[in-house]
Order: sequence, then C-alpha cells, then structure tokens
Amino acid sequence: MKIDKSFNKQQIMGAYFIWVGLLVVEVLWFLTLTNHPHGTDDILFRLVVIAVTIAIGAVGLNLMEKWRK
Repeated sequence: MKIDKSFNKQQIMGAYFIWVGLLVVEVLWFLTLTNHPHGTDDILFRLVVIAVTIAIGAVGLNLMEKWRK
C-alpha cells in the first residue's frame, strides 16, 4: 500500500485551526488558575503543556508544508 504524503492547502489550514483551537483551550485552562489558590507546580505543569503543544504543532505544520512541496 502506498502512503500519500501530499497535503493540500485545505488540509494544512485544517491542521492549523485545530492546533490554534487546542492552544486556545489550553490558555483558557491556564487562566482558570486565577480563580482559585494554586501552587507553583500547577503553573509550571500548565506552562509546560502549552510550550510542548506549541513546539510539536509548529514542527508538525512545518513538516506538512515541506512534504507538500
């Protein structure tokens, strides 16, 4: 079975919007810390989750764009 590595613009934009949506949810999740007491570990964990999502999403979108060419 042959794997099709070609991505069209709509697929890349769809992945981008999913990634941005996930980041918005994570930022809102982070902002819930302002409504109740929290520790440093809570803040650090949520910041790491957001940073990892940004890094993985950026690399993934970059690879998709390169495969398209």
